[in-house]
Amino acid sequence: MIIPTLRMLSSTRIDVQHGPVDQEMFCEWLDLDIEAESGGRHYGGESFTLAVCSVAWLGRELQNRRALWGRPYLIVRRWDYPLLLRVASDLCLNSQAEMWNDIVINLSRFVNVDTLDIPPGGERNIK
Repeated sequence: MIIPTLRMLSSTRIDVQHGPVDQEMFCEWLDLDIEAESGGRHYGGESFTLAVCSVAWLGRELQNRRALWGRPYLIVRRWDYPLLLRVASDLCLNSQAEMWNDIVINLSRFVNVDTLDIPPGGERNIK
């Protein structure tokens, strides 16, 4: 069984440990760097993306829209870095599988994935 782990949670726009200026009205894209090791073999080093949005932001967006899809949004009441780390780590733990491709598919149910087609030889086809 391969168990993925969160290596890093980052953003190009904000310091994720401190969060956005308005801690209760935001939608920020985060990068999740996820990898795994099993039996001496390294898997992953993949980057996945997730939009972390506040309930207040969601309410504001729905004033102007009739509908909004849920994936890849994680909805929170306010910015809470320890909570985000815990949620992302739990997502990794709950995405374990026998093959790295299956882990990527499991993760893709919740976050954006840049590489879904990874052939057995390990070469990646970017989609």
